[in-house]
Amino acid sequence: MTGLTGVRLIPLRLQCLDVPPLSHWHSMTRYHTFVRLEAGDARGWGEISGVGDRTPLGPDLRRLEAMLRDELVGADPRGLRPLALRLRRWLGDTALARQVRCGVDLALHDLVGRAQGVPVSDLLGGAVRHALRVAYAIGSHRRVEDVPASITYVGERLARGFDLVRVYIGLNAEADDLFMKQLGETYGGRVRIKTLDCNGHLDAKAALRAIDRYREHDFMLVESPAKRGDVAGLAEVRRRIPFPVSEHADTPADALAFVRAGAVDVVNLRCISLGGLSAAREVVSIVEAAGLRCVIGAAHEVNLGTAAQVHLGATLVDHDFPADCIGPETYLEDVTATLLRYEGSTLHVPTASGLGFEIDEEKLRGFAIEPG
Repeated sequence: MTGLTGVRLIPLRLQCLDVPPLSHWHSMTRYHTFVRLEAGDARGWGEISGVGDRTPLGPDLRRLEAMLRDELVGADPRGLRPLALRLRRWLGDTALARQVRCGVDLALHDLVGRAQGVPVSDLLGGAVRHALRVAYAIGSHRRVEDVPASITYVGERLARGFDLVRVYIGLNAEADDLFMKQLGETYGGRVRIKTLDCNGHLDAKAALRAIDRYREHDFMLVESPAKRGDVAGLAEVRRRIPFPVSEHADTPADALAFVRAGAVDVVNLRCISLGGLSAAREVVSIVEAAGLRCVIGAAHEVNLGTAAQVHLGATLVDHDFPADCIGPETYLEDVTATLLRYEGSTLHVPTASGLGFEIDEEKLRGFAIEPG
């Protein structure tokens, strides 16, 4: 394989399904930037989820592309970890820097996997499973009147075989109570709550009260039951509830802080938040060494970014909890020629080389926007 010869950033505008209650207070238009790396005739693709909208505070993608080209052209793409560390030193460790690093890191893994004729899971140590169980999200309700649409949506997903949900709470206690009551009355025994997700909306004391109100639902996990950064609060909740506690780690330092404080049972992994697959494997090593477990999260990725999450999940040795990799099921549009294969709440791990998907160049051009 030759050294890298080209870098391209392609911002995209894609439409989501009208998913309640998110459609009441989120735009159904989402922006992502695809990364294309070239090494001679070989190509690799990555996804920078959530970056691409032309806003005053958004990155200058043309300038970023030129700087990435100056930094990366000539580098050996097979040095996945050295390149990941090089990008971390160069771009830094802000949230936006990790998003950009993720897109490049995914493209590098895709490129090397394709060149070697192996799936990305092999580059991460090898898959130990061929499918993941997955749960879809019911977003936080701001209004009581939004609840009936969510209950109907659960039924629609159940009809398609999706029997696991991730329920967000913490914006409106009355709406939360009504949703949980109607969920049990309407679908009791047929739909299980994988995660009761407080999403950092509640402080530890309020989260404990909510968990106690809903404990009859017997969820698998409680996630983010304290304000962001309140590691002591997480630890207090963990001591006082019978359910495993999960929290997102955005850096290896986050994972170490959780371990030292005894704050969590489970660490949520999202490549886009961590800086890519190489960074995610660093966190996995810390978590596994501490005897804790990981869960594969999601951040509204489209098919390519979701595939990276699935490859990561396939390599986790102790993976007891369903993943949140439901992105392709929530978009009306995508740019890969085929999509991940769901059979109800079972998601199959791609086996083709690289991330496992070909980019449809016509679709890519159709959804691409001019970088700001």
